[in-house]
Amino acid sequence: MSNELSLDIDEPDAKPGCQDQSETEVVPITKFADLSIVDEGLRYDMNHRRRGTFIIINNMTFQPQTKQKYRDGSGIDADNLKADFTRLGFDVVVYNDQTVGEMLKLMITAAQDDHTD
Repeated sequence: MSNELSLDIDEPDAKPGCQDQSETEVVPITKFADLSIVDEGLRYDMNHRRRGTFIIINNMTFQPQTKQKYRDGSGIDADNLKADFTRLGFDVVVYNDQTVGEMLKLMITAAQDDHTD
């Protein structure tokens, strides 16, 4: 049995994507949540200078064979996520309409990035 991932990564799942990054004011997470109820072992460390990268993959348009309908309004959801996580100090990158192969490449690249503070 092979450990290789078998996906048809050349078949487009959506339109070619784009990236979007912006700068806004960083807001403390305590403004949004009561962290006293979270198990310490499950809490993301928000004390680092660099909070990390938050990747949003916003697929709205799909190939006909997927029988997925256009996701009207998902752009608003992506914009809201971007604003929230930017305020929390994350570097937010939005990719729209990515193929399976493009999503895999994004995740592999993100996993290989330098995540030190």
